[in-house]
Amino acid sequence: MLDLLIEARVAHPELVVAEEAVNGQVGLALRSRGLVVAVVGMRTEGARVTDLWVVLNPDKLGGWREPLTGPLDFEREKGGR
Repeated sequence: MLDLLIEARVAHPELVVAEEAVNGQVGLALRSRGLVVAVVGMRTEGARVTDLWVVLNPDKLGGWREPLTGPLDFEREKGGR
């Protein structure tokens, strides 16, 4: 997963990866120019990631699509969804 994120950032330097709550679990939101283009949900056991869910379908990202108020609004990011 880390390799994929690194490759995505190299190919798309505007991509911002932020930790967010996804369905009440640890997750990531990937934004390009302020809009969410992917969400990664994770299930963990201790320090180990046991499951990953990656959502790329724009129809399923509707609730994540509001643009940020600034380049990266960290206070909003911390609150999750």
